[in-house]
Amino acid sequence: MSTHDPTAPDLDAIRADIEDTRAALGDSVEALAAKVDVKARAKDTVVEVGHSLRDRPAPVALAVVIMAAAVAAVILMRRRHR
Repeated sequence: MSTHDPTAPDLDAIRADIEDTRAALGDSVEALAAKVDVKARAKDTVVEVGHSLRDRPAPVALAVVIMAAAVAAVILMRRRHR
């Protein structure tokens, strides 16, 4: 005589649900660890900026020229006021 209850939860479904939950939890922990790793995030940002500079060198060159002109102007103004 079988004592199997048809309303009892299916063990295979429960196991599959547990595995899905573990996988999701692992992904969440990995994502949090990546956010906390400041050194790696800073390195990624430097790499992204480097790629951006290679893709658009003209605006960067213009910014460097403007900054150099501003520094030169400040130096000249200080020398005149002496």
